[in-house]
Amino acid sequence: MPINYLDLPIGRKYPFEVDCVVEIAKDTNVKYEYDEHNHVFRLDRCLLSSMSYPCSYGFIPSTLADDGDALDMLVYCSAALGTGTVACCRVVGALDMTDGGKKDYKVLGVPLYMPHPIHNISDVDPMFLKITRNFFQYYKELEGKNVEIGDWKNGEFAREKVVAAHKAYFQKQVQPPETCYQEPETDVNWQGSSSPMMI
Repeated sequence: MPINYLDLPIGRKYPFEVDCVVEIAKDTNVKYEYDEHNHVFRLDRCLLSSMSYPCSYGFIPSTLADDGDALDMLVYCSAALGTGTVACCRVVGALDMTDGGKKDYKVLGVPLYMPHPIHNISDVDPMFLKITRNFFQYYKELEGKNVEIGDWKNGEFAREKVVAAHKAYFQKQVQPPETCYQEPETDVNWQGSSSPMMI
């Protein structure tokens, strides 16, 4: 029986660490979307603009966002992750975005293999944040679609959106949502990443 990626577990340490199903690879202008009825990744469109996605882009399974789709996730990683890849990521922030009059938050996640201890939006390369915000502000402009971009939000805000989306998903399901993982006490001596560069 085919796997429905939307129904995959959200992750053992949700909402601090969640799985992301990648739909679109970094550095492409080709947009794919998951077709839950046929269990394939369909070509949605190629962007009319000359822009390309600044990072790999997908969704968090077992979630339902305000726009009726799974909650979007951006993967902070220099490699272009292939369509269909499932990556476990630490939730570090979210981009406040409204698309077509509906909230369309983009949760930012960092793959767990990354050596730098990136735990919050303040640890992320500021230029990456500017580039990504600029991309989502203008990538639909030539299509005549209205997109409103807010500011980047911190990890706590992003985790709240993940929890809300996970609960919303299970309002339509028989089984209850996962229990939130309890984050262990942080190291009081940790001062953040010494290098915010993307790996």
